[in-house]
Amino acid sequence: MSAKREKKCVATLSVLPADSEVNIEEMKKKVRSLEKDSLIWGEGVIEPFVFGLEKRVIVACFIMDKVNINDVVEELESFSDLIQSVSIDDTTEV
Repeated sequence: MSAKREKKCVATLSVLPADSEVNIEEMKKKVRSLEKDSLIWGEGVIEPFVFGLEKRVIVACFIMDKVNINDVVEELESFSDLIQSVSIDDTTEV
């Protein structure tokens, strides 16, 4: 009998700051502070967005049976002092 293989996923998220005064490094630390079973934060980059604002694009790796990426997005958006919104740019099963 073969063991059930856990489905792993990689998601690319765009995290937008609440306003132009938000320190992007603080926002990064807040994102990475979110912990869940099997959730691993990958590298991120800062990209220009609109009107001089920057956004953080970050990769999240997780086991699909343990983490719902929509729950992660909701939890990140609850940090409303730093984060305006989070969008899922891409998901790939690996």
